[in-house]
Amino acid sequence: MVMCRDAAEMVTDYLEKSLRPRDWLGLRWHLHRCDMCRNYYAQMRATIALLADAPVPPPTPEVEAAAMAARPPAP
Repeated sequence: MVMCRDAAEMVTDYLEKSLRPRDWLGLRWHLHRCDMCRNYYAQMRATIALLADAPVPPPTPEVEAAAMAARPPAP
């Protein structure tokens, strides 16, 4: 039986479609019955959707320099 604490930990895997069938079914049943977890699930979906559409800012000069310094030498 999936409890709220378990559901909160399973939501990301559920959204990524990486839950085992038994866990998937348990979470679906829990979400059907629990308003609080259903709201959390909706918030996670909305957050993922917003982040998917967000532009990625260019790296700062410091980050770019560190990345260039860390790359392996060209053959």
